[in-house]
Amino acid sequence: MAVSSAVSEARGKLRTRSPLALMLEIGVTWMLDGALLALSLSLAYGVRNLLVLLHWSRVPSLHLPYGPWLPFMSCWLLWLAALAYEGIYSHGLASLDVTDRIVKALTGGLLLSAVLVYLLHGEDLAPRSLLLFAYGMNLALFTLLRPILMQTLAWRTRQAPTVAVVAEFAPPADVLFQLRRAGFAVRSNDRRHQEPSEDQEPAVAVVICQKSRREQPDLSYWEGHYDEIAIIAASGGTSCLGARPMHLGGRQIFVISHPLRLPLNRFVKRTMDLLGSLTLLVLLTPVLVLVAAAVKLTSPGPILFSHGRLGRNGKPIGVLKFRTMVLDAEERLQALLESEPHLRAEFERDFKLKSDPRVTPIGPFLRRSSLDELPQLWNVLRGQMSLVGPRPIVAAEIPLYGDAYPVVRTVKPGITGLWQTSGRNNLSYDSRLTFDVAYVRKWTIWLDIVLLIRTLQAMIIPDTY
Repeated sequence: MAVSSAVSEARGKLRTRSPLALMLEIGVTWMLDGALLALSLSLAYGVRNLLVLLHWSRVPSLHLPYGPWLPFMSCWLLWLAALAYEGIYSHGLASLDVTDRIVKALTGGLLLSAVLVYLLHGEDLAPRSLLLFAYGMNLALFTLLRPILMQTLAWRTRQAPTVAVVAEFAPPADVLFQLRRAGFAVRSNDRRHQEPSEDQEPAVAVVICQKSRREQPDLSYWEGHYDEIAIIAASGGTSCLGARPMHLGGRQIFVISHPLRLPLNRFVKRTMDLLGSLTLLVLLTPVLVLVAAAVKLTSPGPILFSHGRLGRNGKPIGVLKFRTMVLDAEERLQALLESEPHLRAEFERDFKLKSDPRVTPIGPFLRRSSLDELPQLWNVLRGQMSLVGPRPIVAAEIPLYGDAYPVVRTVKPGITGLWQTSGRNNLSYDSRLTFDVAYVRKWTIWLDIVLLIRTLQAMIIPDTY
C-alpha cells in the first residue's frame, strides 16, 4: 500500500508525548546517569587513595595548574556524551533493550577518557588503573542498579506512550504483558491497514505480528505513520532491511527506526559534512582547476552543469557537475530514443545510458573516476546534499521508487553512498532502491566513514566499483 499524502499529513498528529514531558523524562534520566557516573568515579578515587595509604602504590606530588577535578570532570562529561550518542536517552521501542548500547557507550567513554587524560598530562591524578576500575564500576552500576532505579522511578507509567499492536490473528499474550510491563500503553488493532482515527489514543510505534515467514509487512505504509516499527517474526528471523534485533521478555523482536530522525545524529552528520566539504574544497582546488580547464579546452560550452534533482523531503535542488556532455545533449537524446528502441528501453529502465554517444571526449574519464561530481561539494557546503547518502533522483523516478521513496526522501541525497560503492552501473535499478533504503535505516557515522574510504579507493582504482 503506497504512502499517500493524507498519511504524511496524519503523521504529525501521531506524536503522543509533549516536548515538555519528553524533556522532563530525558532530563531526570540524564541526572540519574550523571549521579551513577559520579559515584563510580568517586569510588575509584577513594579506592586509589586507600591503596596509597596502605603503601600499595606511591603517587608523586605534581604541581599542575588544575586540581584533580579537571580530568575527573572531563571523564564524567565524556561518558555522558557517549551514552547520549549511543541513543540511551531515546524514547519509544528503542528504549526497551539498551544493555548493548550501554556497554558500547561505556567502553567508548573509557577510551576517550584515557586519551583526554593523557593530553592533560594527568596520568598521575587519573592513572589508567583508576579509569579501568571506574569502568568496571560503571558496568556494574549501569547494568545492575540502573534498571532497578528506572523501574522504581516508573517514568513511563506516568505518561505512557501508546504502542499499536497490529495482527491478523490474536497477538501473543506475553508480548502484550512485556510491553505493559515496560510502561507502554497498548492498543490492539484487528486489521492490518486500519487507518488511525482521531478519536483513538495516538501511538508512537507499531508492533506487527508476522503471521508467516513468507508474509512481508508493508513497512513503508507504517513508516508514514509511526517513528518506530517492531516486527515479531513467526519463526527464524526476518528479512527486513535495517531491522535491529532486540529482546522483549525473552522474545526476539526486530525494530526499525530511522537514526537520522534523532537531532544529535543529524547534528553529527551535518558537522561532518561541513568540515569534510570545506576541507576537500581547499585541498582539491588544484584538481578542480585542472578539470575545469580540461572541460573548457575539449568541448565548447560552460564548465559546470546544474541538473535538477530532488533533495530532502522532495525539495528541488540543482546538483552541480563538471559538464561531460555536448551542448545539444537533450536534442540528441530525443533523436536517439526515437531511432534506437534498445536505447530507449535502457534509458526508461535506468535513466541513463552506459555507452552514451553524447559524452564529450574527456567525459568518460571524468565519469569513470567520479571527478565530474566534485562540484557537488558546494551543494554539501550549502546544506542541499550530504557527503554520503542516497543518490539524488529526478521527479520522474518517484514512481519507480514506489513505497521506498517515502523512506529515502527523509534524508539528504549524497555525493556517494552505499549503492555507488557496491557496484554502481553493474547493478540493477531495483538494487539501487534496496541499498538506499538500507542506508537510511542502518545509518551510523562509522558507515559514512567506511563509504567515504571506499569512494576514495574507487576514484583511484575505478575497477573497485
